[in-house]
Parts: sequence; C-alpha cells; structure tokens
Amino acid sequence: MGCISNIAKFILFGVNALYSIVAIVLVASGALILYNQEDALAEIYLEGFVSLIMVIVCGCLLFLISLFGCCGVIAEKTCLLLLYVILMVLLICGNIYVIVEIRSLEFERIIEFGLNNEFHDPERDFFSGLEAMFNCCGTTGADSYENLNVTLPITCCPLPDFSEPQLCSKEDAYTGCIQVITSFLNSVVTILFYTVISIIVVEAVSVLLASYLIYDISKKKKKTKGERFFTATAWFFDFFVFHYDYYVDFLSAKGKCHTSLLAS
Repeated sequence: MGCISNIAKFILFGVNALYSIVAIVLVASGALILYNQEDALAEIYLEGFVSLIMVIVCGCLLFLISLFGCCGVIAEKTCLLLLYVILMVLLICGNIYVIVEIRSLEFERIIEFGLNNEFHDPERDFFSGLEAMFNCCGTTGADSYENLNVTLPITCCPLPDFSEPQLCSKEDAYTGCIQVITSFLNSVVTILFYTVISIIVVEAVSVLLASYLIYDISKKKKKTKGERFFTATAWFFDFFVFHYDYYVDFLSAKGKCHTSLLAS
C-alpha cells in the first residue's frame, strides 16, 4: 500500500505541476495580447476582448486548483486534497459543458453571416486579408464577384512565378471562403474536441488519485491515533499496577510491623 501511495503522490504532483505551467502560460499569453491589443479589441471585436479576460481568469483558477493539489500532496493534508477534488469535479463539469457547446455550434451559419457582411463592405480590406491567408475567393467563389460586376482581385488566384501583373481569371480562382474557412474551423474544432476529452480523462484520473490519497492519509492518521491511545492506556495501566503493588506491599509491611509490636 505504501508503494501505491507513493506512486499516486508522484503522478498527482506531476500532473498538477503541469497544470500550473499551463496556467502560467495562459495568464501570461492572455495578459500580453490584452496589453498590446487592448484598444483594437475593445473597438473592433468586443467578444475577443471578453474572451481574453476569460482566458486570464481560467488560467488563474487552474493555477489555484493545481496549487491546492501540490500542497495537499506535499503536506498530506486531507482538507486541501478534498478541496482539490471538489474543484476538479467542477472543472470536469465545465469541460463537459464546453464539449456540448462545441458540438452544438453552427459554425457554417456564423461564418456565412460574418463573411457576407465583410464581403459587402466597399473597402474589403479585411476580406482581402482572409483571401490571401486562406487561399480562397469571395464568399462562394469567383461567382460572388461576378454577381457584383466586380473584377476578380489578385488575391483570388495563385501568385504568378514572374513579376508582371496578371489578371485573375475565373478558371484560376480559388474556392469560396465560406467553404474553406468552415472546413478549417471544423478541423480545429475536432482537434479541440479530442483535446478536451483527453483533459477530462486526465482530470478524472487526478480525482481518483486524490481520493485514494485522502483515504490512505486518513487511514494512517486513525492508525496513529489508535497506537497513541493504546500506548497511553498501557502506560496508565502499568502506572496503576505498579502503585497498587507498591501500596499493597506497603500495607503488608505495615501490618507485619504492627503485629510484631503487639507480640512483643
């Protein structure tokens, strides 16, 4: 049992040390981006600003939870480990909620709505950047520009190998941005989904290990208290027997002395 307890301590401490590193990275990254892009995020994309705040808060909470776990393992405090288990169970519930939300999001509808708004912007600076980044053209392809009677931009076609400017033709144009970006985000969401599943498994193992340590530490404390009680009881019994025998011997000697005096 001692070997299993030591292995559980080692694994639990390692997992929580890794959690603390991840938490520090989350807080530092979120704070750095927020510090550098605070004005832009607040004016252009409020949800991005709020998301960064949430990342920082989640990083702080994760660091706090990992701190409870590490301190509970090192000090063998059942109260810290119990608090760690409760917080980890809540974290698992939160991760399950994230998975449900991820699977229920309609990315295609959201992307289509956002890209259509950006595409119909007269300047199209942001949309041109998306075309260059994802190698896509318009919302649904070259037809989206033809419907507006607009010449295809150079971002809709592969860059030529020579320096002379070339017009972009419909035959050479990329696929529509809605399809390309939706496919990309679906891949990202799939990776995120299995990542969260893996995190839930690790968290569940951490809860089991912490629960085992709570049981093992409580058992050791009860055993220690029992040994102390037995030692104290044995000492009291020996003390009582010794003094009882001494008192009996004293009374016996006193009686003999009294008898001899009467006889004389």
